[in-house]
Amino acid sequence: MTIHYHGIKEYLREGVYPQATTENDKRTLKRLVVGFFLSGVILYKRSTDLTLIHCMDDREA
Repeated sequence: MTIHYHGIKEYLREGVYPQATTENDKRTLKRLVVGFFLSGVILYKRSTDLTLIHCMDDREA
């Protein structure tokens, strides 16, 4: 499974995993979400210098 921004956003917002997620994918998702921040409906990725980078989905790009 490829983890997309939508899955990260839903996990941060609702605390639920995407459908058909394996245990390995759940561990990976938990590790990945540490580097992201959800402000309202906007998802940001924290860079190494703690700058917040806006993550765009396909519709915004």
